[in-house]
Amino acid sequence: MVLRRALYEGWQMECCGRPFSVGDEVTWPVMPMEPDDMRAWGWDEEEYEGLLRVEYHSDGWPTAEGRVRAIHLVQQEYAETGPGSRTFAPVPGRRTLEPVDSCPKWFARGEPADGPDPRRRRDTDGVLVTLDVPDPPETVHGTGHRRLPSITDSTPTTPNPPAAPRRRPGDRRRARRGR
Repeated sequence: MVLRRALYEGWQMECCGRPFSVGDEVTWPVMPMEPDDMRAWGWDEEEYEGLLRVEYHSDGWPTAEGRVRAIHLVQQEYAETGPGSRTFAPVPGRRTLEPVDSCPKWFARGEPADGPDPRRRRDTDGVLVTLDVPDPPETVHGTGHRRLPSITDSTPTTPNPPAAPRRRPGDRRRARRGR
């Protein structure tokens, strides 16, 4: 087994996710966290190397399957970008990780605190999950490519998938009418 971390953003959970707890078996579509996103989120690229992101809103990503070993709420402090702007940006170094037993369905957004400018608020942006994933094979047979050690993809790789059947002009109309 290999431990991997995945960021499950609050909006992804609120839209399409199902809450889970430590010890649960899960399967999620994941994508690697890009270096620009790592910096924007304030994740140390060395400490969080290989960080995955749960992604339900685009196709083609492999799935991560495993047992949830730890869940941390990701809480970030934000500061108003200008007096009265109502736009807030993350404050570097003001993120905390709070261990919890279960992932909530809904995430709290803090109210801006009155006081000297800039106003600040604290939001819960999602959860950082540690997954215990099965050890995948060193290579995927037939492709010659190394496989990422934390992602298991149950879809077979076909070098030249068969072409989709050609549609006839009336097919679309019949499909819409339910025929």
